[in-house]
Amino acid sequence: MNYTFENKNIHIRHFNFYYLSIFIFLLIYVYLVFLFPSVIIPFIFLGFLLLILLYLIRKQKFENRKETILLYLFTSGFYGLLIVISHLIFIQNPETDYFFAKDTLTFFKVGQHLGNKDITDIYKYDLSIFNYTDFYFYAIISGIIYKIGLIFHCNDYHFLLVLFNALLGGLTISLTFKCACVERENKFSSFIWFILFSPILLNSTILLRDIFITLIYTWIYLYVITDHCRNRLFKIGLLVIFSFFLRPENGLFALSFIFLWLWSKRDQFSKKAKFAIYIGIFIILMLLIPYVLNVTTNTLSAYNERDLSIASEDSMGAMVKRLPIPINYIGAFMFLQIMPFPFYQFLLTENGGIITILTIISPFYWIYLLAVTFISLWINKAKILKFNNLSFWTLLLCLLYVVLIANGETNVRRAMPVYPIIFTIYLIYKNYLSQNFKFNIARSSVIAMLFLNLVYLSIKFI
Repeated sequence: MNYTFENKNIHIRHFNFYYLSIFIFLLIYVYLVFLFPSVIIPFIFLGFLLLILLYLIRKQKFENRKETILLYLFTSGFYGLLIVISHLIFIQNPETDYFFAKDTLTFFKVGQHLGNKDITDIYKYDLSIFNYTDFYFYAIISGIIYKIGLIFHCNDYHFLLVLFNALLGGLTISLTFKCACVERENKFSSFIWFILFSPILLNSTILLRDIFITLIYTWIYLYVITDHCRNRLFKIGLLVIFSFFLRPENGLFALSFIFLWLWSKRDQFSKKAKFAIYIGIFIILMLLIPYVLNVTTNTLSAYNERDLSIASEDSMGAMVKRLPIPINYIGAFMFLQIMPFPFYQFLLTENGGIITILTIISPFYWIYLLAVTFISLWINKAKILKFNNLSFWTLLLCLLYVVLIANGETNVRRAMPVYPIIFTIYLIYKNYLSQNFKFNIARSSVIAMLFLNLVYLSIKFI
């Protein structure tokens, strides 16, 4: 079956994506039946709730809605299979064992602690055991999911919590597809690459809040680019609040999307409305600047200390951070884009191993995506500013976010929240280049990445 829609660039050849999506989701269902039967009902219940949410976020044409659901099933099913494998290999005792990221132990214990409380008490601060003031909303969600597991007599709460992250990963991909539908650039083959080789894959298989923040940012961006949206600013405002209680610095930066939308619509406001908006923004900034500076300084300092503590003195990341300003900012940004570096780095990570093998291709894929985006912008700047002005300013905003993150901690998952947005912009900009041009960029990107890795290995071991 080929999906081909008028004015849409959707072509699925060589395989039927519909049946593949159903097969992947049924496969994880079979695994759960035989290996983790107590997880099945709460997993399906949570998956169905998110599916309803996906439908309600923004209604689409029937054809696009069908594709969105298929992407949700395929992505969450595929990520779920990886979780099954990692769980069987690495997790014997969820209070001491973890896959890839040690921070998952804290989030599991917080969810377990809150989930054992009465449902009416989950939302209350209880800092006697954990200090979760900087991820309050995520702690509440984890506690509620844990409570759902108790209701359905689930025997492996850690597994259920991580599976919920796989569902969030599927929802994030589906919302990204909705953004692409708004921009009329929803090509399925591009999404398959993004599902397999973007940082969303790895971070949807571990119990961390980054995939939740990525979902919120993608959701906000969908509201920003949608032409007709009731109560837009109210909805974006709620999402900003949610992101703040997931990670305060992400909530503060999410405010910039409100300013971005107001800037994009400035020509549609009357002079009085513009004046009122500018005064309102000025007042908000004056009230927030001291707090923003304090949070930003403390966060970047903490990230930087953590980054240097886990990096060896001769590592490229440590060397880049010692360069003079602004070279260190540019260098840190570029270094983050080629992570993992060297490309096999995650394979050597404690409690990672063979499960992270897909991350080998990630830096090659991502550097190609950025190269196409930047080169297309450079060549076609006039056209882009005329026909896709909002995408240009959004890209600058995302780059600012990545630069700030890179100079705090060169950790891909910290920068990941804006990656679906950058990917959507890439889908627009790549159409300004010929197929042959993009092939040459791909070849050059691969050669450049291989060269950098070879140089690094030569310096390190020779």
